[in-house]
Amino acid sequence: MKFYELFTCFLCRGSREKDCVSAGISIPTEALPTPPTASRCFILGLSGAGKSTFLCRIRTGKFQETQPTEDYDAQEIPLSNQIMNLTEIASSDRRNFRLQFIHLAPLSPIGLLFFIDASGRDPETIEKSLEELVYALTYARSRECQVRYLGIVLNKQDLLLGGDDRWREGLEVIKGMVCDTIKVLLSQQQEKQDAPELVAPLRWEVFDHGVSMKTGTGVERILRGLELGYR
Repeated sequence: MKFYELFTCFLCRGSREKDCVSAGISIPTEALPTPPTASRCFILGLSGAGKSTFLCRIRTGKFQETQPTEDYDAQEIPLSNQIMNLTEIASSDRRNFRLQFIHLAPLSPIGLLFFIDASGRDPETIEKSLEELVYALTYARSRECQVRYLGIVLNKQDLLLGGDDRWREGLEVIKGMVCDTIKVLLSQQQEKQDAPELVAPLRWEVFDHGVSMKTGTGVERILRGLELGYR
């Protein structure tokens, strides 16, 4: 109800109240617009993979040195078609990740952005990262949440560009490990589950071309991929 209509109606309670009732005046009410519900996307990855730098880039538009996140950090950003709640989980802490699902209803759509430090190319670190990625997808499935989008970010590639051409081969090895892991996981889940819409992300991709949160390269591509995944 508009303010001036409400104010006029209150005045009618005085000497003109009978006139208002007898005239059968109907005060139209206008439904308030429903605020859009923010979609959820979790940002995962081992400590130092660039998750906090990514959020800082989005918030400030520039690179800043960040402190390691404790527990989790969340912020909402507007995309062209919705509002996105980006929640960073510190060091892919499994407990904090599970706690995020307490208030999520079954069949809730979520997105996952998984950051991997591609500069070190340490096989053990990459394998540990992939273990956390597999856990996140498996747990989301156990909670009956639909993973609408999965983006795997091979970050810190600016640290590789100063070396020889062998860095490209190393990057391709990491990308191959990621793709093989996802394909095997999805194949296994599809064999076990009866609800394919809960198993495979509707859209998944690997960001592997010059991505660096320090230089800002790839940030827009990541946001664009996230946006397309929720359409």
